[in-house]
Amino acid sequence: MIRTSLVFFSLTLGVAGSGYAKTDAEIEAKQYGEVLQSALTEINSSKNEQKLQEQMQDLVKLSIGLNKRFAEKHSECKEYLGKALAEADNMPQMKLEQIEKDYHADAALPKASPLCHHSKDLLVHPATVLILLKSKDSQVMNKALAELTELSSHLAVVQSKLK
Repeated sequence: MIRTSLVFFSLTLGVAGSGYAKTDAEIEAKQYGEVLQSALTEINSSKNEQKLQEQMQDLVKLSIGLNKRFAEKHSECKEYLGKALAEADNMPQMKLEQIEKDYHADAALPKASPLCHHSKDLLVHPATVLILLKSKDSQVMNKALAELTELSSHLAVVQSKLK
């Protein structure tokens, strides 16, 4: 669970001495990155599935705000991200094949700029890891690692486009 005090502290904290305060979107993206990095460390070390599940739930929650802010900044993504966000609560309960087809491959989403895909994937990848964690697949941690490694690339694009 995202700790309320950490969120409050992060949202009120500017960049000391840098001459500019980060936007809420930049702060949220930084927090998202910190949770993502912690999850990658978890996969590579203790492989605690319960902790990883909590981190993925945090990423799903953080992605909702980030996607809304991204759509505000990039209006061409509004409809596309809106459709994905409408399913945010349902995604972790989907079957792996459904989330792959409908949200990784975009079958359930309208056509959009490639830029929009990066932001959408901040939601889809952690939801996919939540689905994987429910499976009895012996390769779950390897598959989760692949999802989160790819997610790092999407986050970098989103962060650069939120500035």
